[in-house]
Amino acid sequence: MIALQINNWNEKQKDIAQEQLILEQLKSEYQNNLTQLEEKILMRNEGLEASYSLLNQIDNTNINEEELYKSLWQLLRDPTFDPIKKDIVGSEKLRLIKNDTLVRALSN
Repeated sequence: MIALQINNWNEKQKDIAQEQLILEQLKSEYQNNLTQLEEKILMRNEGLEASYSLLNQIDNTNINEEELYKSLWQLLRDPTFDPIKKDIVGSEKLRLIKNDTLVRALSN
C-alpha cells in the first residue's frame, strides 16, 4: 500500500512538472505570436500612411520619385500573420492543466 502511495505521489509530481513546462511553452508561444502580430499591425499602418502619401503626390503634380518608390514598396509588402502553433491544445497534454478556465479558453 505504501509503495502504491509513493508511486502515485511520484506520478503526480511528474504531472505537475509537465504542467509547468506546458504553461511555459504556451506563454512563450503567445508572446511570440503577440510580437509578430504587433509587427504586422505596424506594417499595415505604414501601408496606410504610404497610401496617403501616394494620394497626396497624385493630387500635387509635384512627384518625389524616391517617396513614390518608398510608398509603393510599403504597399506591396504582404503583412501576413503566421502564428506559431504547437499542438498542445490538440494533444492529451491539455489534461495536465489544472486551471479549467484556461483549458476552456485554449479549447475555444
